[in-house]
Amino acid sequence: MRVVNYFSDKFLFYSPISSDKEDIYKHLDNLNKVFCQSQISLYLVTVIADGGVKKSNVATAVTYIWKNNAVIKQTRAQTINITFIEAELMTIHLDLISTIDVVT
Repeated sequence: MRVVNYFSDKFLFYSPISSDKEDIYKHLDNLNKVFCQSQISLYLVTVIADGGVKKSNVATAVTYIWKNNAVIKQTRAQTINITFIEAELMTIHLDLISTIDVVT
C-alpha cells in the first residue's frame, strides 16, 4: 500500500455506495464515464479488477489492464482457505504488480 500512499493522486478506487439497484446503476454509469475518459489519454491505463471468495473457500482475483481501448494484460489468480479481507488484499496486490509490470 506504500505505492498508493506515495502516489495517492494517481489512484482512484470506485465502489458502489450500497447494493440498491439505483445506486448500482449510478455506480456503473460513473465507471463508464471514467473508463471512457481514461481511454482518450495516451498516458493513462485503466485497471479493472474484481475479487471474491466462494462458499468452497476458493478466492479468485481477476485483473484487466486497458490502454488505448484494448486489453493489454489479463491476469487471474486463485487460492484456497483465505478470508475475505485476505482475498481483497490479494486482488489489490495483483492489480499493483500487474500495472507496474505494464507501465515499467
